Amino acid sequence: MSRIAQIQQMLAEDPSDQFLQYALALEFKKEGKLQEAVDALMQLSDEYLPKYYQLGKLLEEEDKIEQAIEIYRNGEALARKTGDLKTANELAEAIWMLD
Repeated sequence: MSRIAQIQQMLAEDPSDQFLQYALALEFKKEGKLQEAVDALMQLSDEYLPKYYQLGKLLEEEDKIEQAIEIYRNGEALARKTGDLKTANELAEAIWMLD
């Protein structure tokens, strides 16, 4: 059984598990299934901070630069709101690299 199938099976048992959904997105990305990875990340809660960097990077790979910047900005705002300055700075740097 593939890792994707294993994660999907676990998600069937607990569809609200944000970490499993994130792991599924990373597996899709690893296999080059970029749209599936984007879709999986988009299903995550807006409060799930790790999604923003990965989603932004995927959008960059698809040359959707304006969308990537918007995602990074949203993530940076959430990171600052929650006091996660390391992540906020990483997202700010990602924005700077694209501007």
